Amino acid sequence: MSSNFIGPPKRNFDQLFRLVENELNTMRSETLDASVVVAILLNATQGNGFFCCGPDKYREAMNELMVVPGFKAAPFLAKAVPVTGFRRGQVPRFRFSAVNLHNAEMVVRRFGGNQIDVCLFACNWGIAQLPAIVITKPVADDYKLQYLRAFVGDVNMQVRELIRLLVLWQMDYGGKIDAAVWDLHSTRALRGDYDSQTARVMDLAQHLKTVSMDMSPAYKV
Repeated sequence: MSSNFIGPPKRNFDQLFRLVENELNTMRSETLDASVVVAILLNATQGNGFFCCGPDKYREAMNELMVVPGFKAAPFLAKAVPVTGFRRGQVPRFRFSAVNLHNAEMVVRRFGGNQIDVCLFACNWGIAQLPAIVITKPVADDYKLQYLRAFVGDVNMQVRELIRLLVLWQMDYGGKIDAAVWDLHSTRALRGDYDSQTARVMDLAQHLKTVSMDMSPAYKV
């Protein structure tokens, strides 16, 4: 994957499609269409998993965390920012989700973490903005923090986890992908109407699927 993936997405979104299709092939998933996954990534963060194209959203995300008692930016970033690989030193996209704070406290209590860990687990992360408590649910307590730190620095890992969750939800709803996308939005617990968010993803996915990968201004995200 080209290192310029972290820059503003190209109008035809070739890189996102290549990334998603490679992970779908690796996971041997035949139930998901790449256009749906790409539409989710475009709607969540414009396909950019790191704060590298301007400080406004980064400051907004940090300001939301300031309401959490005991939050301190320096130790938070020390645990969240990758220290190896070509993502080293980059701040991954995150968004504090207040409704996940209580669950984050219970999760962190089990592995003996501190208040900064609570903040990490109360956030949604990456190019799909998946909640940390959902990402690490199948991971043993002793490894949850280690797994999360690997996740926030690896866009391929983020796409694989999104695909895994969508496939599970799709199975729960008899193969209905729109129901799986609705579950994704409700699980992220962000503000907004889940029905309209789901409709936007499905509409964008259909557009991407039927009109090549070029997008009209009406679909700009």
